[in-house]
Amino acid sequence: MRKGRVAAMLSVFVAALCAFWYTSNVPTKAQGMGQTALSVTNGSNAAVQVYLTLGAFPGFYGTNPGYVQNVQQVTFNPPVTWSGSGLQGSFMLQRGQKVTYNPPPGTAISGNISFGTPPLSCPPTAYPNGINLAEFTLDNNTPAYVHPPQAPSPQEAIDISCVNGVNCRMQFNLSGGGNWGTAGQTSVTTFSNLPLGTKPNSPNLNKVGVFPPGCDNCTSSDNPGCNSVWLNWGNANTKAVCNVQRPATSSGGEVAVVFKQFY
Repeated sequence: MRKGRVAAMLSVFVAALCAFWYTSNVPTKAQGMGQTALSVTNGSNAAVQVYLTLGAFPGFYGTNPGYVQNVQQVTFNPPVTWSGSGLQGSFMLQRGQKVTYNPPPGTAISGNISFGTPPLSCPPTAYPNGINLAEFTLDNNTPAYVHPPQAPSPQEAIDISCVNGVNCRMQFNLSGGGNWGTAGQTSVTTFSNLPLGTKPNSPNLNKVGVFPPGCDNCTSSDNPGCNSVWLNWGNANTKAVCNVQRPATSSGGEVAVVFKQFY
């Protein structure tokens, strides 16, 4: 289902590849359960820099509401001061602070959130164990996404990608709207990642909602973003539990990304 990979900087529409799309006879947003809110919380004891990197969807934005294509249009409440614009920006989140974005009707958002650093495929000096991402595609139940030959049933999709390493612990908390699920589980309400670990048995193996190191296809290592580091890093998942999804027609409620700590 998800064949993409976590690449450097702006190649973040891997989360969007989790989501199926409409082809014809698309229901309007009014037929769904409402917009899904996206929130970010700093659950640590110190301020943290939050990076938002959006997926690029040329041909949609500008002619209809489509996917958000500029971070400064993500109007968090309380407001944040953005550094950057276009597909990537960052802001500071104080200890214990929570901000929430409620997309306007007919507007979708797809991309990833990282902490302390923008997404990078190869481990930087500051984070020698690599960088993990909170990936998401939300509110994609709208006529704006009629684009054959895509599949006919879009899914909201979320995951934590440790494909290119782990620099922090993050957690998804899910509430409202329809149930979220993955292989073998029909009601997922929370999931998080663990430290990088060592080859070949990452503690992130076979965890619901988590892509383990090097496993860009969940159950295999095909072409992770920094091949010399992550290709065949260790064992792969035995089950395809990395994507947590629900029909886009079941949107609503809140998807909360919580920063816990740096490793």
